[in-house]
Amino acid sequence: DVIINNEGQKHFIYKDKKNIFTTPAFNFDEVSELPKNAILLSSDKVNNVMGVIFEVGNSEIIGLQYHPDYEYFQMLNLIAGRKERLFKNKNFLSEEEYQSHIKYINSQNELLDFNSRTCEVRNWLNYIKN
Repeated sequence: DVIINNEGQKHFIYKDKKNIFTTPAFNFDEVSELPKNAILLSSDKVNNVMGVIFEVGNSEIIGLQYHPDYEYFQMLNLIAGRKERLFKNKNFLSEEEYQSHIKYINSQNELLDFNSRTCEVRNWLNYIKN
């Protein structure tokens, strides 16, 4: 569960987004250091930084450590393509554990609310359109 903090609730990227939401994430990296002027927008129990903003020159950078543009079938394709690596890195210790994870993702797909899932993309497109 990703939790949007007070700063995130003020930012346009999370306009109309639930304050706590579930999102698929498939990262082998984690943000370890933020720029000095960064503002944390959201976190979860695995990654302190799930959403952040900072400025570079005249640009505002919005960084998300998840994919509001991915649907669950895309996550399943990534997992299938990385299966050997996932076992080698001990992300899954058995075929049963792997299949259980696949089953879980499929169950979440049935609950998918596409408008909520892609809210950040829509907000960003509306922002750059104006």
